[in-house]
Amino acid sequence: DKLVVGEKAVPAELVPVAAGSEVKFQFLAAGKAVADAEVTVINPDGKSAKVKTDATGHTPAFPAAGRYGLWTKHVVAATGELGGKKYEE
Repeated sequence: DKLVVGEKAVPAELVPVAAGSEVKFQFLAAGKAVADAEVTVINPDGKSAKVKTDATGHTPAFPAAGRYGLWTKHVVAATGELGGKKYEE
C-alpha cells in the first residue's frame, strides 16, 4: 500500500506549515494533531533543539530558510504479533 501525506492511513507525520517568513511543523498521528509531543529539530545551521508541540500539534516557529531535519516518537498502546513475535505497543 502507498502512504500519502495527509491521509489517515499514515501512522505519523511531521508536516511543514508556512507562517509568514517562518516555518512551523505540525505533528499528526493517523491524521490528528498530537499535543505535547517532544520533537527534535536540526536547524539549517546544523544546531539542534528539542521543542514541544502545542495543543494543535504545532512546534514553535523557526525563522531560518533552508533544510530542516525533525524526528519524534509516537507510541500506540496495542498488542499484536509481527514475524512470530508478540508486542505490547
